[in-house]
Amino acid sequence: MRKLLPVFLYCLMGSGSSLAGPAHFLSIRDSTAQRIKEYGADMGFNFSISNTSPNWTGGANNNININGFIRAKYNLTRAKTSWDNSLNVNLGSIASRRLDNFGNRYWSNKKSLDNLFIDSKFGHSFKQYDLLTSYGGFNLQTQLLPGYTYSQDLLGRDVSKLTSSFMSVGQVQMAVGLELKPIPNYFLRLGYFTLKQSYVLNQNLYALRNTEMIARVSKGEYIDNQLGVQLQMGYEFAFGPGQVYKVKTNYLGFAPYISPAPTLDSRIDLGLSAQLSEHIQLNYTLISIYDQDLFPVGQSAWMNSWVLGIGYIRQW
Repeated sequence: MRKLLPVFLYCLMGSGSSLAGPAHFLSIRDSTAQRIKEYGADMGFNFSISNTSPNWTGGANNNININGFIRAKYNLTRAKTSWDNSLNVNLGSIASRRLDNFGNRYWSNKKSLDNLFIDSKFGHSFKQYDLLTSYGGFNLQTQLLPGYTYSQDLLGRDVSKLTSSFMSVGQVQMAVGLELKPIPNYFLRLGYFTLKQSYVLNQNLYALRNTEMIARVSKGEYIDNQLGVQLQMGYEFAFGPGQVYKVKTNYLGFAPYISPAPTLDSRIDLGLSAQLSEHIQLNYTLISIYDQDLFPVGQSAWMNSWVLGIGYIRQW
């Protein structure tokens, strides 16, 4: 165990997993200990800049876009037990050159993407059914940086209002159930007993939003607990010459045992990538979340964030 922790911490701090999965996935088989270690990590960024002259008749803004990702994976299999871990970090920012009501130029800086997702699962296979595993799992999802909504002041410039921050709102799910792996690189998990915890650590948000409850978390409580069923499935594959094209999908759903109305909180991750050269990659990342607890009744509870870009990638 002491030998495993440094490797996993290295993956967490030095790299992580975007949705397309690590481009290099190293497998080490130790026949004497009857164990297999698989791990991979990469990180990269996309950068773009656009500019127009002040008299450009088509109308446009000057923009600077930066999007970065960190991704890592570490799996250990030994006899009938397994330990699977993955980390996804995605961050993006856009800076636009704008004009206020008096014709003065200013920079408007806004976050375009911000998500942290960690998943860890310990499993034990049945003797009679090699494809079926009992498991205990943990996953965490939150943002890393403060989030804002924007309006304009009398000058016509952006005014920001804090609406979210790290673990505000954040979610943790801890599940016990069964996992099925019928084919390579595909899994299906059903957590019969799942504890979902919603966190609001930044208590200033209640005053800023003028509310006594955020995502089922009452002011001053910091945390809300729900018991229910978890459904998770994922599949990843590579194809093309040298397997330069990669696809990874993941679904995470939660249905509470007790709820005023039937509901299924959902998170869908989709990643596509094409390795153009050793360090140049074309990639598409989509994160789609449905959670009615995050929105007032009557508003759409679907949230979508996607990035399409080409940029530099570093692999381990």
